[in-house]
Amino acid sequence: MPKLALPLALSCLFACAHGKGLSREEAQARFSKLVTDYFAEGFAFEPTAGTVNGFHQYDPKLEDFSAARVATHVQKTQEMLDRAVALWTERVALPYDDLID
Repeated sequence: MPKLALPLALSCLFACAHGKGLSREEAQARFSKLVTDYFAEGFAFEPTAGTVNGFHQYDPKLEDFSAARVATHVQKTQEMLDRAVALWTERVALPYDDLID
């Protein structure tokens, strides 16, 4: 029985999940902002990756892997994951090209 509890709870949660009924434009704007924020945070955390990808505003910067910076990065990444999950409930409003991203 315990092996069935988690999958059952998750399927009930996903079955009950529904969005606020965003318009296509609102959903695309939120998705676009999420993507922009994701890469901005990723390149701010690892500026060398930003430089390698051609964003030369990161050239003079080095990585900061201090405990405080890592904790901040984890928090921001978790917030972006929460936004992505919220957008998933709006998948009917997002175009196919955005859904596969």
